[in-house]
Amino acid sequence: MPGTPSPLPAVPRPCCGHPAGSPPAAGTGAYLDWVSHEVRSPLTVLAGYLEALLDGVGGELGAEQRELLLLARGGAERLTGFAEHLLHGPRT
Repeated sequence: MPGTPSPLPAVPRPCCGHPAGSPPAAGTGAYLDWVSHEVRSPLTVLAGYLEALLDGVGGELGAEQRELLLLARGGAERLTGFAEHLLHGPRT
């Protein structure tokens, strides 16, 4: 369909000292670091775009549009907090 972007291929990348596509063993501190990184990276991009839209980069927003973007930003902030807790929270 014209104008429809094609999906980007998944590109394995190294993270936290582990080979691309090879997460550390589940249940380890390294695994929690890996999960936190994998969650925080796309959330950082999402938060940046949400802020840009809220700042009017894409044009003036209506009240309903602003409200929806603020809800999305709040959700992104909660998920970022969860990822931070995984990274820095207590480990047993």
